[in-house]
Amino acid sequence: WEQWRDPSTDQILHSYTMLTVNADDHDFMKAYHKPKDEKRMVV
Repeated sequence: WEQWRDPSTDQILHSYTMLTVNADDHDFMKAYHKPKDEKRMVV
């Protein structure tokens, strides 16, 4: 996570990132999406 100050409002904001990897071939995860949808899972 990171916090930063919005220059236009001077408000402190927080931002977050979630890393994911392709899970098209993962036995468990591929059951949770439509057949042609890309499957992603959190690292």
